[in-house]
Amino acid sequence: MVLAKPQPFNVTRGAASKAFVGQIGLHAVTYRERFPTDAIKVGFAVSFMKDDTATWSQTYLEKVFNGEPVLNEFLNNFRSSFFDHNRRHHAKVALQNLCQTGTVSAYMQEFNQHTCTVGQKIEGIQQDHPAPNPNAMDLSAFQKAPSNQLSNTKQTCWVQQTSVSVAARRATYPVDV
Repeated sequence: MVLAKPQPFNVTRGAASKAFVGQIGLHAVTYRERFPTDAIKVGFAVSFMKDDTATWSQTYLEKVFNGEPVLNEFLNNFRSSFFDHNRRHHAKVALQNLCQTGTVSAYMQEFNQHTCTVGQKIEGIQQDHPAPNPNAMDLSAFQKAPSNQLSNTKQTCWVQQTSVSVAARRATYPVDV
């Protein structure tokens, strides 16, 4: 198996930093003979760091040269410095603003991704509980006071979300006729 070289990494936070760690880890696992020590793994990762991240990594490179064990410290500090620590909040905001603009499949994939990030469980699937009746009327539309009316855009989005949720539940749990 031949893997492409990892993409250079430069102070990008969030998903790009996770992808970078994943690429480095995949190389270390796939080519074990090329990465017999933790020091070589750190050196390999540092060789793909550019700009400010290259400066950030110099401390760890010096420790590698001094023969100090550094891989776990490097990984922990990398995660602390570059991973998105607000991912749950960002996922909650994304869920609140999620509207179907493409296929149901794409919508459900994005919905499931964000719910997993937030830590929500999809009722009936992950908890082995029956899902709510998809034919039951959602009364939240009737509970909105006139002063809390949704704009036309938000109302359309809300209707789409409700329709997709009902369709997804029906597809997952067909009603016996």
